[in-house]
Amino acid sequence: MTPNDSTQTAVGKSFDEMVAIDMLMHWDVQGYRGHMPATSKADVEAWHPYKARSAREMFENLREGGVTTAHASVAIWHNARDALNIVANWRHQILDSSDLVTQIRSVADIEEAKAQNRTGILLGFQNSDPLENDLNLVGAFRDLGVLCVQLSYNQQNGIAGGSWDEHDGGVTRIGKNVIREMNEVGMLIDLSHCGERTCLDTIQHSEKPVAVTHANPVEFSQRDDWTSYRNSRNKTNTVLKELADAGGMLGLTTYTRLLPDREDTTLERFCEMAEWTAELIGIEHLGFGSDYGYGYNDIDRAWVRQGKWSRDAIIQYEPLQFDHPAWAGPTGMRTIADALLARGWSNEDVSAFMGGNWLRLLGEVVG
Repeated sequence: MTPNDSTQTAVGKSFDEMVAIDMLMHWDVQGYRGHMPATSKADVEAWHPYKARSAREMFENLREGGVTTAHASVAIWHNARDALNIVANWRHQILDSSDLVTQIRSVADIEEAKAQNRTGILLGFQNSDPLENDLNLVGAFRDLGVLCVQLSYNQQNGIAGGSWDEHDGGVTRIGKNVIREMNEVGMLIDLSHCGERTCLDTIQHSEKPVAVTHANPVEFSQRDDWTSYRNSRNKTNTVLKELADAGGMLGLTTYTRLLPDREDTTLERFCEMAEWTAELIGIEHLGFGSDYGYGYNDIDRAWVRQGKWSRDAIIQYEPLQFDHPAWAGPTGMRTIADALLARGWSNEDVSAFMGGNWLRLLGEVVG
């Protein structure tokens, strides 16, 4: 997003007092594909010099930005064994930087991290592939601290349909059992990359509120993007209203492909979108999920887009715009809070949007 004059009002202490939660970030601490063994720092640096520094530097950026908790997407196309390896590596990365970060397993951990001036890392999967359609793995990964799992990533799997499917078949019989199991163990269901029917099915079948952690209203999609996808990742008013009626939440994202003017979207325009959405579903159902990526190269991007299932990119590659002049990664959360206050939002509403609402939802679902 491009800056404007509304970024000049200082938030100061009011932001520092807020619980600031970004409900979707992803960065590469060992090679996103999970194929590189977690060995020495020298081995990591030999594979890719940037990644050897990414974890510690990102943790420092989170603290600098005043981020209380970040939901880290750590697996997409991985099987259970690969996902286990990645979770184990994250555990070591967090322990190695325990002066900056701590792993989140409950809302109490978020509150403790805030009190200790550390950033909480909440682990999650952007696809249910690591569960391998095995209900026992839901609880097993929950015990390891995986608190949020997306049912599908853009395409149909054994559990649910994706936003790129020509025909979204909705939640499967296995999927309904997985939803029930996730409710039982205290794992938040994410629908950000799911198709519309899957979203509506999940909202209906889940006994606990669910989330769209990183998307925007389809009303704010660029029209060419909308027509180029069978089903846009941005959510329709129908989905958003059903989501809110069931107690769920939407995390507005700064990912440029989902913004109304892509990389030319101004901070003011983002705030207009936030206000419009708050009017539609209520401020209490609105939060933030940047979809910010850190430490990626072209191979990583290809893996995210194609996984193991395609040799061709669904989206033609162009430089991914994760950085914006007014959204410099985690440090940009202050800028967004600042702009909302400058537009007349109350401190209470800004605090709710920046993280208070996520804290409430996680308390209801995760505990």
